[in-house]
Amino acid sequence: MMLFLTAQLLYLLLSPACFGHAQEDDPYSLQFQWEFKDRDIFNPLPTCQSLAIRVKSYNTTDNSTSRGTPPYYMLALALRGIPRLYDIGESEDDLSWTSDFPGGTELLLTVLDSNSSVGGISPITRTALHGPSSACIKEQESSDFTVTANVTDTLNTCDPWGITVSGGVPPYRFTFAAPYSTVLTNFTSEGDELDTLTYINRAYPDSQLLVAVSDVSGRYASGTPIVDTAGSQDPTCPDFNTRFGNAQEMAKPQEAAQAAADKRRKKRIAIAVPCAIVGLLLIAGVVLLMRLLKRRKERLLGTDLDARPRTFDQETPTITEAHLNNDRPLTLSGKSNSGPTDRTTDLPHVAASARGRSQAPSTGAEGDRPQVERSASGELYVQHRDGGVNVVREFPPPYVAPVIPAGQPTT
Repeated sequence: MMLFLTAQLLYLLLSPACFGHAQEDDPYSLQFQWEFKDRDIFNPLPTCQSLAIRVKSYNTTDNSTSRGTPPYYMLALALRGIPRLYDIGESEDDLSWTSDFPGGTELLLTVLDSNSSVGGISPITRTALHGPSSACIKEQESSDFTVTANVTDTLNTCDPWGITVSGGVPPYRFTFAAPYSTVLTNFTSEGDELDTLTYINRAYPDSQLLVAVSDVSGRYASGTPIVDTAGSQDPTCPDFNTRFGNAQEMAKPQEAAQAAADKRRKKRIAIAVPCAIVGLLLIAGVVLLMRLLKRRKERLLGTDLDARPRTFDQETPTITEAHLNNDRPLTLSGKSNSGPTDRTTDLPHVAASARGRSQAPSTGAEGDRPQVERSASGELYVQHRDGGVNVVREFPPPYVAPVIPAGQPTT
């Protein structure tokens, strides 16, 4: 019962919608500030330990002005978890809060009064740390009431941030908070079918922005997205407005766009594959044609002969006088480049000596061989019989006395 009343109170506290940054015309804005009395409590934040809180006027030069309207509440926004609301007391001088989050939970803290005036948001996120006792720890429960965002890293000024809610009881309240800010920015849906919010980022850059979602019963959704802010310091963002929508309706154009993209991709593939095949066939045909033309040209020019270098054995025949001056058959002597072994080739039989200058050659097979004769001066003559009958006369011939005509005197 107490939890239900607290949730309802939270819903009532945050019901005034606050657009953009701090609104100067809001009579409940900038009423007070808050801090831990023990200034050594900064980060990490001990759990299961009562932490004294002090509230003071927003106008630090005149503390006699309003310091908010009791009772006061601590709103602990758990990053990516489920926020929790705590009643911290009614006396301005006797306020305290005990953290019951599990160790390691990152928190963004703020104090509210009964008029939903915000005492400012802590300058940094604090991390829960187990203290001397853990008896008070309440684990984060699983929930079917969730909130998700389409951006989870960096969000530039004037960029849209899509927030989607699933579960819970509509209408929903979207609460945006940034470290060191003096206010919370709230948007409340006006219909049961509106479960998405496209928020135009007007938070200051180089900081962080968190969004918490609660339903009509005051219960908070699990997830609590947070992003880093960046970009311009001008938050006016003309022609851009935050708007609500329906997740299913918003998904239809996205699905249609995806289907159209898939269709275009398939069409490109259907065109590209045949083109690629035809291109490859054309390239192969051109290469084959060039090779055929090259071979035809080589045949016409005669450059297609086998001109590869090879090694051949060469023999040089020689005739020596020793072969000519003996009765053995004449041989040709030569050496091969391919090895050290001498090779000889028999020549036809040659006569050992000239037996007579007028000797007629023999007939038959013996007469087909070349005859070698030596002249009186020692010169050798080789005569082949294939040119006809060989007649060898003395050379030079003897001189004959000239005929002296009758009546001429002789000397």
